[in-house]
Amino acid sequence: MTAPETQWVFDTIASITDGTPLAWGAVADVPDGAVPIRRVDRNESDIYDGAGIRKRKGDLKKSNYISAALVDDDESHGGFGDEYNAEAIVSLRVEGLTCREHGHVDPDGEDGIDFTTFYRLVRDALQAADEHPAVAGRGYHTVFLENGTNRSRDYADFYDYRVDVRLTGFADS
Repeated sequence: MTAPETQWVFDTIASITDGTPLAWGAVADVPDGAVPIRRVDRNESDIYDGAGIRKRKGDLKKSNYISAALVDDDESHGGFGDEYNAEAIVSLRVEGLTCREHGHVDPDGEDGIDFTTFYRLVRDALQAADEHPAVAGRGYHTVFLENGTNRSRDYADFYDYRVDVRLTGFADS
């Protein structure tokens, strides 16, 4: 089952397909001319089990990936009675393969989407919803995007952007 914080991230970035050439699904599932994207919960998927980005080349030919995993979930006593501070961190990755390798990232935007534009759309959607996110069972008040890094320079044909989404707030026990 997808963690509520991970689901919130996926629900929040769902809007990036509005008014863009992006569409959720694999190549066979999206309209002609749309750039396919798949959402993957890394806590619930075997796609990422022990596989580096190079081993997922076949998957990246089918679509770009946005994956998320709940990597930290902590509560600490925050006051009187049943008040607890709550914090969760969701690790988010945006990945793609260059169109030269039959992927869906193209710096010119003709045979895919420019990768910088792609990850900025994801980041902008999260920043637009960074106050009082509606996460089931928690009273988070703020979302922070931290440790953002574009690792695309590490590879010749692969694109990889990573950011931590930190949700902070309160939980009543």
